Amino acid sequence: MSEPMTAVLLRAAELTASGKPRQAIDLLRPLVAANPRHAEAWCRLAAAHLDLGEADRALDSAKRAMILDGEPAWPQRLAALALNDLGRHQEAAVAARESVRRKPGDWRGYVVLAEVLAGSQDGAVEAFDSALHASQLAPAEARAFQVLGDAALRMRDWGTAEHAYRSAIKLDPSDSDSRANLATVQRRRAAKPPAPAQLNKAQVWRALRTLSLLLVGGGLLALIAGMPRPTPYLAFFTGALVLCCLVVALRLRPFKVLFGLRKLAVTVSLLAASALVLVGWTVALLFGATTMQPLVLSWLCAVVGERSSTWVEAGGGDASRRDRPRLPVVPRTALHRRGTRRPGACRGLGRPARPRLREPPGHRPQAAQPPRRPGTAVAGADGRAARREARDADAVRGRLRPARAPHARRHPLDPAA
Repeated sequence: MSEPMTAVLLRAAELTASGKPRQAIDLLRPLVAANPRHAEAWCRLAAAHLDLGEADRALDSAKRAMILDGEPAWPQRLAALALNDLGRHQEAAVAARESVRRKPGDWRGYVVLAEVLAGSQDGAVEAFDSALHASQLAPAEARAFQVLGDAALRMRDWGTAEHAYRSAIKLDPSDSDSRANLATVQRRRAAKPPAPAQLNKAQVWRALRTLSLLLVGGGLLALIAGMPRPTPYLAFFTGALVLCCLVVALRLRPFKVLFGLRKLAVTVSLLAASALVLVGWTVALLFGATTMQPLVLSWLCAVVGERSSTWVEAGGGDASRRDRPRLPVVPRTALHRRGTRRPGACRGLGRPARPRLREPPGHRPQAAQPPRRPGTAVAGADGRAARREARDADAVRGRLRPARAPHARRHPLDPAA
């Protein structure tokens, strides 16, 4: 009985793999009816229902296989895929994690977990990690690299996606889906330039502060310990100091972007020079050197670098000429037009605007008089009264006109002309 059953199961697996799940279901239905406690038959039936798109029947068959004695992880994987097709993503993730827990060395469990987490918004990173782990467990399986490429494509990791799809095509040259996805990745990667590396400003400042304190404090202790003449044992202390500085400096990556910043160029250069001099002096001390001058130079560079970092952090390097805000440009016609000046036209030019003059109490505006020619005078009592009122108004306003010679040459734009 076992041999015919095994033959039926193999035939059903072949039909399912060749794209004929309906024939596989017709072949497995009598088998599970005659042997209801055969877990593998129920799993084969669930896989055929999944390929046919009948997720609810696949879930029922997987549940029947869970309660039987058989492979512990296979029914959980089938249930996870069925639940995912039904839209029950949280339950599908629970079932997929259970399959991984029951059989952690099986790459198929990680593949199913990556496929299930791809439908959730917060599971992209875990899906990528699961697919990567599956490709590491099964480097000869094309399916693992297909899922890895899909996860990397959703995270816009074009390099990993291209490598995964190329590996899948190399393992399975007939995989048309991987070829299409590879073309999509190459097109998007060529259209969008790589984003420049960004610095974590808070991390950079903390690392620079720690590095400067290590170099200043450690250099001062080395100076005190090395007086009046250093010994080779001091090289062990300075070597440990250099290792600590190296560990802290690794948090300043990427270094190319760091040296491109104008505000930090001096600080980083001084601290790097201090560390390099300290390394050279440590090596020389191991070979029997007895001079203290390189250590003094290293300590001075560290002190200046620490002071410059404090100054820049306090805002001293922000007022560069190119970064200063430019003052608004006011047309000359708005300032020097005869008899007209717009209110507030002098604002932003470095000097206060002239305050608006107020008329004295009881002042009545005079009617506009026609302009008089130079050298002429207003005759009669009306002329003397007009000149007296003009002098009183000028005295109140505080801007008496200076006396002019009768025949002095006047500018054509002079208001007194």
